[in-house]
Amino acid sequence: MAVILYDGECGMCRASVQFVLSRDRGGALRFASLQSEAGREILAEHGLVAPEFDTMYFLDGEKLYDRSSAALQIGRRLPYLAVLSRLALLVPRFLRDGVYDFIARNRHNWFDKNRCLVLTEEQRKRFLDLGE
Repeated sequence: MAVILYDGECGMCRASVQFVLSRDRGGALRFASLQSEAGREILAEHGLVAPEFDTMYFLDGEKLYDRSSAALQIGRRLPYLAVLSRLALLVPRFLRDGVYDFIARNRHNWFDKNRCLVLTEEQRKRFLDLGE
């Protein structure tokens, strides 16, 4: 299973989820907020009991990616972003994560925290935490 774990209280993160939902035409990706029980359980299974809410995680099978690696692994699965994401993975991680950290620090200033996800019934089924 491929699961995106995101900060459910971040407008930019919710906008990113909406972006991915609209482009993941095969419906292969699942979602859970870091604040949810489902999200915490997934991270605990991988040794993270106190996740950082300024970090996005991506679980691909048994491999857990974080920060820029998570974003680029997600991008590899989306049309039009796959090639760019593969190329960006060639950039040293410390540089990629530096950019990621800058965005993470400023995301609340750039995006409305109250931005809501607008989901179809089919999209709602892809969220592991909406039944909580």
